[in-house]
Amino acid sequence: METFRGRFVPRTEAAVKAAVTGGDARVSFVDTTGWLESGDLTDSVHPNDRGHRVIADRPAPVIAARIGS
Repeated sequence: METFRGRFVPRTEAAVKAAVTGGDARVSFVDTTGWLESGDLTDSVHPNDRGHRVIADRPAPVIAARIGS
């Protein structure tokens, strides 16, 4: 999963690609761009309560789409 500030994205994508190339088809990169808005953060970096709810709600549909549920 991409970090919310976009740090280390190339490294994370490379690790996912290496895992997939190595035969692990269950691994995929999740782009989190746009998940959080300024009102979801306490200090422009850390999520507030609303931001944490947004983060908690977003992965379920992504996972369901990947596993076909």
